[in-house]
Parts: sequence; C-alpha cells; structure tokens
Amino acid sequence: MLTLFAVVAGTAALAPGALVPVCAPPLLAVAAFAALTPRMARRQRELFATEEQLTASALHTVTALRDLTACGAERLAVERVLADVAANEAAGRGLARLAAVRHLLVALGVHGPLAVLTLSAPALLRHGMSPGALLGALAYLLGTLEPALRLLVQGLGPSWLRLTVAAERLAGTAATAPPEEPAAEPAENPSAVPAQRRTRAPALELRGVDYAWGVGAQPVLRGLDLVLRDGESLAVVGPSGTGKSTLAAVAAGLLRPDAGRVLLSGAPAERLSPADRAARRVFLPQQPYLFSGTLAENLAWPHPAVPAARLREALAELGAEALTDRHGGLAAAVGPAVLSPGERQLVALVRAYLSPAPLTILDEATSHLDAAAELRIDRAFRARPGALLTITHRPAQADRADHVLRLDNADWSLTGRTP
Repeated sequence: MLTLFAVVAGTAALAPGALVPVCAPPLLAVAAFAALTPRMARRQRELFATEEQLTASALHTVTALRDLTACGAERLAVERVLADVAANEAAGRGLARLAAVRHLLVALGVHGPLAVLTLSAPALLRHGMSPGALLGALAYLLGTLEPALRLLVQGLGPSWLRLTVAAERLAGTAATAPPEEPAAEPAENPSAVPAQRRTRAPALELRGVDYAWGVGAQPVLRGLDLVLRDGESLAVVGPSGTGKSTLAAVAAGLLRPDAGRVLLSGAPAERLSPADRAARRVFLPQQPYLFSGTLAENLAWPHPAVPAARLREALAELGAEALTDRHGGLAAAVGPAVLSPGERQLVALVRAYLSPAPLTILDEATSHLDAAAELRIDRAFRARPGALLTITHRPAQADRADHVLRLDNADWSLTGRTP
C-alpha cells in the first residue's frame, strides 16, 4: 500500500495530467480486492474445514476397518468418505474461482492504467505534458506499481488469508474445553441369570479350531472346541498376546481358521456373505467406527431406520443417557474428535445392543468405562435375547459370565457350567 501511495504522489508531482488515468484503475482494483476479501476468507474457512473433515473421516475409516468389515458396511463408509472428498473438491473449486478473480484485478490495476495512458498520450501531449513526463509516468507503472500491486493482490492476499483463518481455528480449538467423561450410573447388584432360551442351533460353535499368524508361526489357537447358546455368556481371559482378539475375529467370521470349523447359528461362517454374517452376529472391536454426523446417526449406524424412541430406550437401558444430556440431544452434531474415549465406546455399545443378531462379540468394549457403568452394561446385554462373548482383562467381568475361557500360548481351558 505504501508503494501505491508513493506512485500516486510521484505521478502527481511529475505529471499531474496523468494522475487520473494512472491512479484510477489501481485504486479500483484495490477497492475490489478489499470487497472480495470477506468472501475469500469464508471460502478459505470452508476449505480448511473440509480438509480436516476429509482427513478425519479417512483416518477413522482406516482405523475401524475391522468394525466396518464385521458389519458388512464397507460401502456405507466409502460413500461417506467420497462425500467428504466431494465437499473438499467443491470448496477448493470455489476458492480457485476467487483466485481467478484476483488475477483479473491485477490485470485491471496494472494493464488498465498502461492502456489508458497509452491511448490518452496524444491528448496529454497536446495539453502541455512533455514526452519526458509521459515516459516517467510509464516507468512508474512498469517498474514500481506492477510488482507492488501483484504482491498485494496475489501474494500477500492468499498468505494473509491462510494465516488469519488458521489462527482463528487454533484460537477456537484452544478455547474449547476438553470433553469430560459421562457421569457413571450408581452401582447395582447383579441380577440372577435370565432364563435360558434355546434356539435350534447354537449361536456360536467352534469345532477343533486352529489358527496361526502365518506359515511356520506358532499357533495362537489350537484344537479349540466351544458351544455358546442363546441366553449364555462367555468371558475370554488371558495374558496379552495370547490370542483373545484373534479368537473374537475368528468367531466373528473375519478370520478363517487354519483347521476346524466356525458355525454361526448352525451355518459355516466361511460360506456366509458379509450381510449374512452381520445378521447372525454383531462384533464390536477395540476401535469402533464413528463419523461426523448427528448423535442419532452414529447410534443407529448402519441401520438408519431405527426410531428415535428406540434409541432413547437403549440409552436408558445401558445407563448412557448422559450422551444426549451432554451433547444436546439426538440431533446434536458429534464425531470422533468431539466424543471422549468412554463416550465413543458407549455409542458403539448402543449400536451392538440394538442389533437383532443372536450373537454379540465384545472385544474390550468397556475398557474406558468405570466399574459401575460396566456392570450396568453387562446386566443389560445378559438380559437381552442372544448369546454374549466378551474379551476382557477385568476379573469382575469374567466372574459374572456363565463360562470362562482361559487362553495361554495356544492352551485353553473352559470353566463354568457345561454348555
């Protein structure tokens, strides 16, 4: 701006008659740039927001691949990521159009006065302007005004916008308090085991299952036999690295055993389509899938037709009403960055609880919840129809199960009532 004022002052002193043709177009270009700046800032904010959303959704989709595969919902996740890609592309195109307008403003501010001064040169010379003054004005235009205006409109403008918008977002993030864990429900005494309900086939049956991670590797599961019927619960315990999560993935049909068979409601798991497997079991891995949307959309995923009343019932039965209280209701906007680890687990647990599948597999699904909340959730899952398989490190959770399967370096033992 200082250079622009210097050009105006120099032109006025050197060739007053050229002041209007030299200075009017640059001043108009600067005024147009100033008027365009708020819109450019808005577009820059949209671009930053869509970039962050795309990065978050892609990253969370990759980290929750097991959950997506277990639910047979890969297509839904891909559609969400592609929608974020489209939103980011639209924001980028909008900012690019404004960048093209910036180029036009530079042309107006630099080449406009050059054209006007060249066309009006005969008239200026007739009215007493000397050729030297005219050449001096042209030198101001080409040597001083053009680089200064280009720097202002094309260089300083975008850089200033990016820095300003980035500073705004950082300030907003710093001013936002981190989310607190939801208040825990009061502890309640465990109720009696619900009456056993037998189906025609067990919800889960493992027959002589072996599994090793690669050719030549030591097996983590060897000769495992297990039957889990409707109304029964099984806790799987053991040291870290002994195959508990591997067992959960094998039981869910996500990993095919090296030997033996896995039957889900009497059907061989390897013969079932992803949709059929999802209908026979619900699997909640250690990294559940969440996305940016409303709380209701996250709770009902991947079955968006679940009524709001049923969502509220499930939240109450699991003692998770604090989710709606804290975030402003089922229509509140949430996402992985908004919810705390415990809240993310509660969302995933509500999803599993709403599933009509006869088998529920929970892999460390309450690790971020306190003992009282875990007890409430255990009771709710055991009271609903179906069989429950829980991977856990907590002795109290194992003590509440009908059966306990202990794994240790491919050795296993099953205690409790014989299935």
